[in-house]
Amino acid sequence: HLGMRLKQVRDDLEKTAVLAPAHGLLVFQSTGSRDQLHPYELGDKVSQGRPIAQVVNLLHMQVKLEFDQESIIGVKTGQQAIVQVDALPAKTFKGTVVEIGKQARRSQIEGASWRRASDTTFPVTIDLPETKEALMRPGMRANARIIIRRVQNVITVPAECIFERDDRSVVYVERNGRFRRTVVQVGATSGDYTEITSGLEKGQRVALNDLGATAEAETPARPAKPTEPAV
Repeated sequence: HLGMRLKQVRDDLEKTAVLAPAHGLLVFQSTGSRDQLHPYELGDKVSQGRPIAQVVNLLHMQVKLEFDQESIIGVKTGQQAIVQVDALPAKTFKGTVVEIGKQARRSQIEGASWRRASDTTFPVTIDLPETKEALMRPGMRANARIIIRRVQNVITVPAECIFERDDRSVVYVERNGRFRRTVVQVGATSGDYTEITSGLEKGQRVALNDLGATAEAETPARPAKPTEPAV
């Protein structure tokens, strides 16, 4: 009888050990009240069926981002993305869009009683390929550029060089030491640069600031040279 009881105690003791199903970093979930969340600690109460931790594979990570409703247009699963992590500014990572949220979210602004259209976001998940070295950690801040389409042999200018006049897009082009307002047709925008489909030629210099009525006179405005190609 004593031997059977001892065996039962040993069996129960073995059940208290939880083995990880795979290699990785053990990340504890948070518990406590809404204002006092903290990772699970020794002595905390747990509920049956509620996860208290997860094993994260640091060699194969995902990035979860929020895109506003203007930026989400054109984003599709399978598209390539370039990811940069704030903690690793010198490195970039190539990833693939694997999931796009179907329902919009409303960003919570503390202390605000109103919301703008730009506060509406959609979650996007980007899968990063497996790496040989664990560089990232769960919870790190990241940003990404998703490649919607590629164009080559085009003229681009900084987006800040383009202004709206009478419902038309214009830039101020330097000619013979003076800047003249020129109507242009714009195409795709990538980051800080916008494609110009007509109205400019390669090598022309444009002003970075709005010259307005002084466009015909000489001005010390900083010029910017169009670059190519755009992505």
